[in-house]
Amino acid sequence: MVRGFWLNRWFGTASPTDALRALSEVRSLVADEVLSIPQGKPFPFERFAEAVSFAETPAHGAKPLLVFEDGRDQDGE
Repeated sequence: MVRGFWLNRWFGTASPTDALRALSEVRSLVADEVLSIPQGKPFPFERFAEAVSFAETPAHGAKPLLVFEDGRDQDGE
């Protein structure tokens, strides 16, 4: 089972066509429920250091998501 990997180097060398093709294939696999993406763990921007620490913890099971306040309420208004 693949738990995660870095694509930075590949995206830097792949052609835009190859990158889009790969992303489209992954999107299709997720849509067909062949692959699943774990939910992220939200962190308010003010807790940035805690989010970085969480990201560096082995086997943390989720990616940190920085949440920025934009002044809107939860209904988007």
